[in-house]
Amino acid sequence: IQHELNRLYMAIEQAAEVIMITDARGNIQYVNPSFFRVTGYNREETIGRNVSFLKSGEHDSEFYNKFWKTISSGEVWKGQFRNRRKDGSLFIEETVISPIREEGDEISAYVAIKKDITGEIDFQDQLAHSQKMQAIGQLAGGVAHDFNNMLTGIMTASLMLKKRVHDDEKLMKYISIIDQAVERSADLTKNLLNFSRKQPLALNIIDLHNCILNSVKLLRSTTDKRIFISTDLYPGCSTVIGDTSQIENSILNLGINASHAIDGEGAININTDKVSFDSRDCEENVFDIEPGRYIHLSIIDDGCGMDALTMNKVFEPFFTTKIKSKGTGLGLSSVYATIKQHKGTLSVNSEVGRGTEFHLFFPMVNENEIDVKTETLGEFSEKEEGCILLVDDEELIRKAIRDLLIDSGYEVLVAKDGEMALEMFKANMDTIDLVILDLIMPKMSGINCLKAMREIHPLIKVVIETGYMTEDKVNQLKVLGIQGIINKPGTVQEIQSAIKDAMNRIV
Repeated sequence: IQHELNRLYMAIEQAAEVIMITDARGNIQYVNPSFFRVTGYNREETIGRNVSFLKSGEHDSEFYNKFWKTISSGEVWKGQFRNRRKDGSLFIEETVISPIREEGDEISAYVAIKKDITGEIDFQDQLAHSQKMQAIGQLAGGVAHDFNNMLTGIMTASLMLKKRVHDDEKLMKYISIIDQAVERSADLTKNLLNFSRKQPLALNIIDLHNCILNSVKLLRSTTDKRIFISTDLYPGCSTVIGDTSQIENSILNLGINASHAIDGEGAININTDKVSFDSRDCEENVFDIEPGRYIHLSIIDDGCGMDALTMNKVFEPFFTTKIKSKGTGLGLSSVYATIKQHKGTLSVNSEVGRGTEFHLFFPMVNENEIDVKTETLGEFSEKEEGCILLVDDEELIRKAIRDLLIDSGYEVLVAKDGEMALEMFKANMDTIDLVILDLIMPKMSGINCLKAMREIHPLIKVVIETGYMTEDKVNQLKVLGIQGIINKPGTVQEIQSAIKDAMNRIV
């Protein structure tokens, strides 16, 4: 019997779950060592105390009344408690409480088996948030694609209008207003595409510390002089593969938000250090990251801070705590997307009245690990001539770009979908020098149309026109040997430059 008792005692003492025994009034009579690990209290601080000392204040009186009514009636209670550790932090425990009866069927004690599930709950919340962000991103990408089509038509038509009314000062003023509106709208869609990860990156080997210093220089010139901005960057290599513009914009966004959170005097601290993530760290992270060395960038302010509800929504597009004239709610969502595109991760900690901390992690590389390849382009021809097949399902874009190309000296054939384009290409392939091909069209997609044209004429030069582009799609198009990409809404200079590059590229 003593042997059995000893084995039972050792099993309870070494159980990973918390095991607690209380009397009928809830006074603690026994807890196993797991209790001390989870709560931070020692045996002397625990035995004899009522379990109420663990209360977090997160549950109302009705919750506890139902709980006590269940167990005092002799039934087993199952549920979750949100309790408070010795250090003040909250934790969530999944609990099963059973009554212990002595002779006469009277309840003399309770035994509780508890499991700390705080990490699991946090991970589930992060995963749900990540899935929601992905769904919103897909929606944003679709909206931006259609919007970019319209902007391209407006931008190109505006240029053609300028050429015809350039002597009319009043009309030119109105056209200038149109151009400014298009430019601002294009910036908005760029943010949407960045959030949805449909904006291609201009990846290069860059020094992250240079990006930080450039951003801080601009930040100091635009923020309240009463806000002290400090940097503490570790010495040595800070090389990453990234898009300088997007990283600097992310740092600026976080810095500007930090300055807005400070009322009067305050401080913003921007620091870096090096950390390593192992396979376990990567598995527990909701971001798709790989084990290795990372540069940790922290941006910390002593401003007003955020409550839990705000923190849960802070990276959602169009969510903002600012008044309508002060923000679109796309700044932090762009930061979120940039970090994902750079195969990094991020986190945020904040408390009302105690400031906010943003932590960004970028994969670190050595310059000798990167093989940078460059493409050789042919020389530009001085004269703009040749025959171009323009393929786009948007009539507004077809008309505007057709007039632009004709005005530039090109002969232009126009098709409204992939099937029509293929037929025109078959009939005129000896005279067509370049195809401008929209990527997303009904009946036949741009990709399938390109493949079919390549089978007919393997060396035909093709420029893809698109409102957004995933990295996978870019790689697929490179394999198919395209000569360029026009991102909608492209400026006239960008369109003309892409055409010139393609016409003179050696294939």
